[in-house]
Amino acid sequence: HGSTRMAWDYGIDWSLLPANASAFDVGSSKPDESFTRAVWIAWSACAMLSFFFAGTVATAVLASQKARASTFNIYLSCLLSVEAYMSLNVVITCLLNLAHGGYIGEAMCEYQGWYMSLAASSAFYLNLLIAYEVFRLLSATKRIDPYIPPSRRVAVLRCIGVILPCALISSMGAWRVLPHRARLLRGMICFPSGSGQIGKVSAIFLPVMFPVLVFLPTLLSLALAYVSWRRKLFDFGIRHSVLPSDSNDLHARAAHRLRLQKDRRITLFFARIFVVVLLWYPAFALTVFPFRSPLATAIGMLFVFLQSCVSACMSLTKTDVREAAVELLGPRLACLCTRPSRVATWQSPPAEGFKPAVQPKSGRHG
Repeated sequence: HGSTRMAWDYGIDWSLLPANASAFDVGSSKPDESFTRAVWIAWSACAMLSFFFAGTVATAVLASQKARASTFNIYLSCLLSVEAYMSLNVVITCLLNLAHGGYIGEAMCEYQGWYMSLAASSAFYLNLLIAYEVFRLLSATKRIDPYIPPSRRVAVLRCIGVILPCALISSMGAWRVLPHRARLLRGMICFPSGSGQIGKVSAIFLPVMFPVLVFLPTLLSLALAYVSWRRKLFDFGIRHSVLPSDSNDLHARAAHRLRLQKDRRITLFFARIFVVVLLWYPAFALTVFPFRSPLATAIGMLFVFLQSCVSACMSLTKTDVREAAVELLGPRLACLCTRPSRVATWQSPPAEGFKPAVQPKSGRHG
């Protein structure tokens, strides 16, 4: 092997690690082949479930005219689409690794490092878009102003404006623009944390790029939540000082109460989605940090697939999303699960010489 490949595929047997092994050697150590193959099988099965759930919900939202009319659903479908793309690529990567007994080359390792970084950073920045839109919604409700959401075109352009920079920044290592390279961790997964030299980790990815791609959108989302709390935007009760309580304004109070209830449901829904996305952090910790046991890396990736599946399932608690999923899957599941009854749909031809009985003419009553 050349020096470049040795840099990303360097590693020794995990059982041969000395007690004073460096962090780089621990991260580069490889478990036995049977363990690695079992992990790839488990990852491919979990990633397939993640791809099914996330892809199905995203497709249902985009296929439903009612569901895609909501700006929040556009953001949600983009978030789930990125996670479905990542899960599908994990399935393909694991199956190729099982077929070839390992990564087929540096390009495949670079590609996995790219799509993992893309999925993580896009998830956090898309959640930042959602947090900002919820902040606008609650601010308008607080001021008793009409909330004007962005058009679907604007929402899609914002999603593209988030995903494309994340894709570009994540690929800079592969294009040799920045001094970091993909590195094979524990012989199981590639992550852009290497430097291209044996024994050295990237001096820029974890201390610089990782905070920009993950920490920054997380902090901005939490800052929006803090400002909302300080401005009492999470107070979903009817404020008598805002709306008069005389009988002439009962209709306005009822309409405002319904608006507050709707805002509360939207806020709680996307707050739960954001909390689930935070499962990326234990995945990063267990995968990147040099735990001696390779089981930590295996469990870390399971957190990624878990958050994707939970996000998709929690999306179904939103009424219009659930109705879109039922509209998409209902007829298909009915075709698979039910068989047409021959008694109800087929009749034997009449026997030869058979004459139908003459129906009596209806007479007048009364």
